[in-house]
Amino acid sequence: ALGMTVVPKSSISSSKEVAYHTLLDESRDKLRSKATRSLARSAKKSEKEYASAYEDLVGVFGGPSTRWEKLWDQEANANYWYHRDFATTLWEEPALCHSCDTPIDNFDVKCFNCQTDRSKFNRRYYNGPSILPELPDEELSDDSGSESEDDVDQRAEEEDDDQEEDDEDDEDAN
Repeated sequence: ALGMTVVPKSSISSSKEVAYHTLLDESRDKLRSKATRSLARSAKKSEKEYASAYEDLVGVFGGPSTRWEKLWDQEANANYWYHRDFATTLWEEPALCHSCDTPIDNFDVKCFNCQTDRSKFNRRYYNGPSILPELPDEELSDDSGSESEDDVDQRAEEEDDDQEEDDEDDEDAN
């Protein structure tokens, strides 16, 4: 005589359903967590790209409150910059302070008027004797096409996340 216990079919179905829903919930939680991390990385990347694009636009066209306009003189066949309020004309592109809209002298490290450091864009006009300090959390564009440290860090973080998920999947399979 075998000592078997007969389990009602409804109890087995119920256990399977509980196991199914448990696995389903765990899977959803993992996917939700992965999506949240991915969205956070994407948002951070988008914010950096927006800040960079804004800085580039401000460098080329001035800030929202700039009073300088880049105009064309047909007789001179050249661009010039005109200040609407003071009727000032400059024939060389000025390095404008992105904070106070004042031209920064080519030998000044900072804006003389408000003591703001030069922006990424107007650093190219600097001709002073000292080396400009590094920009915080940014590198000057070198157009080399190489990855920035942030890109390398982000890619490594994504690979770590993928590896953790693979490890979790392996553990679940065992």
